Amino acid sequence: MANVTMCKDDECPSASECHRFLAVPSDRQSYAVFEIPSGAFGCSDYIPKRDGDRRHLTQTRINQGVVSVVAREN
Repeated sequence: MANVTMCKDDECPSASECHRFLAVPSDRQSYAVFEIPSGAFGCSDYIPKRDGDRRHLTQTRINQGVVSVVAREN
């Protein structure tokens, strides 16, 4: 269960490495829009993924030259 505000930005360049994107959400989870500076790896609220993160990347798609990720819970 996540105890942080989570992110749903599947086009963020750091989504596959960020705890805010990969953590398993709780039943009453909060989400926010995090601003990513142009050319940056991620936002200033980036949290490195943790061993307990149970969402796994299941698919990548290339859309207009941008690789994005789709995550799901196990």
